[in-house]
Amino acid sequence: MEHQPAAVPNTGRRDPERSKSHAKPQLLSTSNKISQNKERKMRHINPLVLLVILLRPAVVNGQVRNGKSQPTLSSRAYDQWQSVEMGTISNNGNFVAYHVRKGEYDNSRGFTTILQSSAKAWQVTLSNKDYPTFTADSRYAVLKTDGDSLAILRLGRPDKQYIPEIISFSIPEQGNGNWIAFFRKAAPEKLVLLNLATHKETTIPDVLEYQFADSGNALVLKTEISDNRSQQAIQWMELEKMTTKEVIRASGIANLVMDQQGKRLVFMATDTINTGNDPLIWLYSAGEKHARKVAKGLDTDLSIAAISRFSNDGNKLFLSLKPKEKQMNPVLSDAVKLNIWSYKDQKLQPQQLKDSGQIPTYMAVVDILNPFAKIVRLEQDAGESFDYPGDGEYGRLYRNQSTHMAAASHWIYTIVSLKDAKRSLSMPYTLNLSPNGNFAVYFDPIQRQYFSYETTTGITKKITEGITTDWLTSSRNSEDSTNARGVAGWVSDQNAVLLYDRNDLWQIDLRKVRPPVNLTNGYGKHNHIIFNMPENFKNTTQSNSELILTALNESTIDQGYFKARIGKSTNPELLTIGPYIYEIKNSQYLPYGQNITQKARNANAYLISRMSAGESPNFFFTEDFRKFRRLSDVHPEKNYNWYTTELHTWKSYDGRTLKGVLYKPENFDPTKKYPVIVYIYERRSEFKNFYVKPGSLCDGCNINIPTFVSNGYLVFSPDIYYTIGNPLQGAYDAVVSGAEYLKGLSFVNAYKLGLQGCSFGGFETNYLIGKTNVFAAGMSASGIADVISGYGSLAQDGTSQNAFFEIGQIRMGKPLWDIPAQYIKNSAIFNADKVTTPLLIMHTTKDGICLFPNVIEFFTGLRRLGKKVWMLEYEDGNHGISGKSADDFATRVRQFFDHYLMDKPAPKWMTQGRPAALKGFDERLELDSPEAVP
Repeated sequence: MEHQPAAVPNTGRRDPERSKSHAKPQLLSTSNKISQNKERKMRHINPLVLLVILLRPAVVNGQVRNGKSQPTLSSRAYDQWQSVEMGTISNNGNFVAYHVRKGEYDNSRGFTTILQSSAKAWQVTLSNKDYPTFTADSRYAVLKTDGDSLAILRLGRPDKQYIPEIISFSIPEQGNGNWIAFFRKAAPEKLVLLNLATHKETTIPDVLEYQFADSGNALVLKTEISDNRSQQAIQWMELEKMTTKEVIRASGIANLVMDQQGKRLVFMATDTINTGNDPLIWLYSAGEKHARKVAKGLDTDLSIAAISRFSNDGNKLFLSLKPKEKQMNPVLSDAVKLNIWSYKDQKLQPQQLKDSGQIPTYMAVVDILNPFAKIVRLEQDAGESFDYPGDGEYGRLYRNQSTHMAAASHWIYTIVSLKDAKRSLSMPYTLNLSPNGNFAVYFDPIQRQYFSYETTTGITKKITEGITTDWLTSSRNSEDSTNARGVAGWVSDQNAVLLYDRNDLWQIDLRKVRPPVNLTNGYGKHNHIIFNMPENFKNTTQSNSELILTALNESTIDQGYFKARIGKSTNPELLTIGPYIYEIKNSQYLPYGQNITQKARNANAYLISRMSAGESPNFFFTEDFRKFRRLSDVHPEKNYNWYTTELHTWKSYDGRTLKGVLYKPENFDPTKKYPVIVYIYERRSEFKNFYVKPGSLCDGCNINIPTFVSNGYLVFSPDIYYTIGNPLQGAYDAVVSGAEYLKGLSFVNAYKLGLQGCSFGGFETNYLIGKTNVFAAGMSASGIADVISGYGSLAQDGTSQNAFFEIGQIRMGKPLWDIPAQYIKNSAIFNADKVTTPLLIMHTTKDGICLFPNVIEFFTGLRRLGKKVWMLEYEDGNHGISGKSADDFATRVRQFFDHYLMDKPAPKWMTQGRPAALKGFDERLELDSPEAVP
């Protein structure tokens, strides 16, 4: 093992592998120059200007806005903090609805529902947690109030109707928008059908269950038969004619499913003539006299578990099968309590024991138009899953293939015929099926090319041959990644697929007849922009159609929208771009699914959410993505000393130019010297325009950036790049070079740098404090310290951790016995004797990935060496904490950093500890005397 000398205090000493002579990192940011210029100008300031400055209102630990002092953030603000969420838009685009939520945690009384016109000419505000639903004709909004009344609001008018004491309600997704069905508490067996056009109520007795057709043309009722309680009836109601037909009487009616067109209904029921007890599948088609059985040809050892869904055209029915129950021999009371582990087992014993009580199911399909059709079983073993694009004669199977000899499992994808379950193309790459099922598209990472496979002919073509571009994604392992960005959509009338390269969008002919078209003309690559299709837009389009694309500028992190056109290779048209986040998609780090763009079903009208670092998420309306009309106006951050963000760049020790986000308070004073907490987790520059909501913690284990910045800290988040086999060298190069860069900024207190990370960031923190003394304090949450013992451990679900360490986030690349020196080098436990940085550890007892015993090794080692270390073990939570535990941890981590970075007195839990006998009685949160030393 290579000898590692101890780090020298406050030098940020280099790793011995990189111990050649190095100058300080090159300062590429303009921030330092600006602050130095300001400092020079202050020396020659005009006396009159100085007088004006001196007469400005003074603020202690706060910000002045409009002549008023803005308070700093504290826990008192969290429960009152407002945010908007759950936006939706009516089918005609003329109305929107959203919630304004108050508070940090779940608060059933903290919701306000806003209904308003997109033109902002009309608005209704309700104190309500249930969310409104728009009728299909965009005339009404319907919701259940907190007082259990049914509220029916006429959109754009003052008309309101309240029906008291209801249990539940439902409206059709499409149709004329006339119908609401609901149960009253006073008569829970009677269904009330209300016609909004005529205001007429129809009461239907003995209703056990009901369902509107999505199309809005029919209502299906499952009713109780009063003179025979063992049976139920199914009734089909045509809503336009208000006619009802009984289609069957049977026992055990359940699992009602309708097709999209509202023409067919299937359900499970026991055949009263059949002597068997197993339920069968029945089909009723509108206009027929009665329901008929459709499920035949079932294996004798299988039974029907459930009906899943119809195909889009309503001609195929998917259902799940299960093994018939078998009589099991009872477990002997005197049996040996023994588990036998074998090297031949595909699954380890804990996984097998966990799975033993689960009943496997298998997807199957039946052609309901063919009266002689048999059930076709598609999945053959319990590990398989089935996908169907919606139409066509082919689907996709995928399963997790694993062997005891491999570090990790891998996915196998297979094309399967719905007619006879015959399997064709099968490979370890993702197969993307076209919407009609006629083509499959896959990316071969070895050839780095896309291929198409025609399901009807079996012909394979290399469809991207001859195109010079990079198809790979910019992922957390971009240097070693073989993952393509993937399929963006389909052009249905041209048999074409839309593919992403690293930046741009391509239209590729699936039969390789038409030439490829770069729809964004390389604009993304040349301007460092990544284009994406918005999440909620249809992924199938037509020739010459217009495309709205989201855009992320990699250099500035600005985001916006562009417009392109199918079949055209021209520079996309800029619609808007700026220091905002409009929609989060295909990001490794930002919370996926936030700020999803919503399109009205029947209009080119859109509801979007926009945020920035200094502006909380709010809803806007647009028709062209150029002009945006603000709908919500919730800005709690304006009442506090908030934060600003800056994107900084510097040279890492490995020569790479890195980016990092520096968070400053609004009342930033360039003449002061600020303590800085370096907050690490892989790459964080994408968060430059992300609005971080105040709360006890971020992500259940990290410091809350707004709170710390509001209270006098700066926070810095550097991007980190990794090398497979030696991942933490990348952390050292990025973080320590970033810390040296910070020390060169005039407003940074070079002796008051802190380090904080959770999960993988905690893993990095544990490592870094044994490699450098540049940090005055470190906090590690939910991390690990021993890669060797971690490699051989089991996760909470009973799986081996081998894959997580070899090819997962830990990135070792090879097993322990192949590169033992690298496992040692990347284990913080082997540098425990070199640590001089005070460390606070937080961990949950039940952490299922970063196991608690792993970090105990580190704590006991540091304790054995007499290092300053504390560990907060929370018995609730798993990898993160919430509620009271989060509040407690937030208080303690703030006290910890306040002591070491702001020279405040330490709390008694740091100076005196907290004996186990006092658990639950004395939290030791009070500050000790200034003389007390932890």
